[in-house]
Amino acid sequence: MIEALSWILLGCLLGVFTGLMPGIHVNTIAVLFLAFSESNDLNIALLIVATSVVHSFVDFIPSILIGAPDTDSFLSVLPGHYFFLKGEGLYAIKLTAAGGIFSVLFCILLLPFFWLLIAGLAEFLYSLIPFILVALIALMVLSEKGGKKKWALATILLSGITGIIGLNSGSMQETLFPLVTGFFGSSTLVYSLTKEHSITEQKTGVFKEEKKTIIKGSFFSTVAGAIVSFFPSVGASTAAFLLGEFTKKISRNEFLVVLGGVNTANTIFSFAVLFLIGKARTGAAATVKQLIGLNETSLLLIFAAVLISASFGYIATDIIGKKAIKWILAVNYRNLSKYVLGLLFLLVLFLSGLYGMILFLVSTAIGLLPLSTGIKRTHCMAFLMFPTILLYLGFAA
Repeated sequence: MIEALSWILLGCLLGVFTGLMPGIHVNTIAVLFLAFSESNDLNIALLIVATSVVHSFVDFIPSILIGAPDTDSFLSVLPGHYFFLKGEGLYAIKLTAAGGIFSVLFCILLLPFFWLLIAGLAEFLYSLIPFILVALIALMVLSEKGGKKKWALATILLSGITGIIGLNSGSMQETLFPLVTGFFGSSTLVYSLTKEHSITEQKTGVFKEEKKTIIKGSFFSTVAGAIVSFFPSVGASTAAFLLGEFTKKISRNEFLVVLGGVNTANTIFSFAVLFLIGKARTGAAATVKQLIGLNETSLLLIFAAVLISASFGYIATDIIGKKAIKWILAVNYRNLSKYVLGLLFLLVLFLSGLYGMILFLVSTAIGLLPLSTGIKRTHCMAFLMFPTILLYLGFAA
């Protein structure tokens, strides 16, 4: 028992590291440990689970404060950076953490119902994926007003074509990072460098949020997380966007609660899907599948690791968020943006090579379109939607 707890704690610490470091994903850690592990290595499986859960909490800190997103948190750059520029960056971080921890509780309550429903609906749900995504793209264009529709359509088409070319020309691990970083990270930093602004004094006191906002947002995010955990190529950020579009009255506060909750719920339910139908929805789940047998004992241990690491992730996010706010106030934000932009450039070159750099530059240019025309930046998500539609219609390898 003590040995298992030690591995879970190590996983929690690794989750903090991967969450704070742009470009270092849980999948990278999972692949490294898998290479040096034997089969039926439960301890490594527990470590990977803990890393995944803590990562889902902590990765909002860099995306909110410096606009350096992870593949699961890039939509938080939008409302999160808004709060940061208002002097409420810590508040935004706390909202995502609250969504995450409450979603864990709702996951426990909803898991039996999920277990009963998902097995019988598996094939039917898979058949709907391309049609759901086409409808979503139409909704994205129609959500803009007047002349902005043409800019939305142009952004969607350019993003979609870039995604088709990029994601079909190399491994997902090599091409996804430069695309996400370009569309939602470097474009934000480049645009901010064209504007004259200073960091607003950040509030660090007690933030009060209506319990109704957190509970409602966490519940809906858990349901959405359960749904997207079943669909390949449909991630937490897509679910948060859908909730935002179908719930027109959703506030920025609720959106961050939803995004934090859906991120964590998606992580948890991906392991449930693994044990239920034997399909790995995430890289971490695929690694766990190779390491241990899918039985009741391992399932109980996995979810024990989830509860421990979720508690750790919530506390760590609060502590690190407060320290990060103080640190960022002490630096020159314009220079920080330049340094982060340079770091992202080097990470893309190191992790994805010259071809990844080309994708990075192209996606950065496209990512500047929404910022300069005033349309929703979520239109750039078409870079994932187009390849997925083609894949499920049988037009992609």
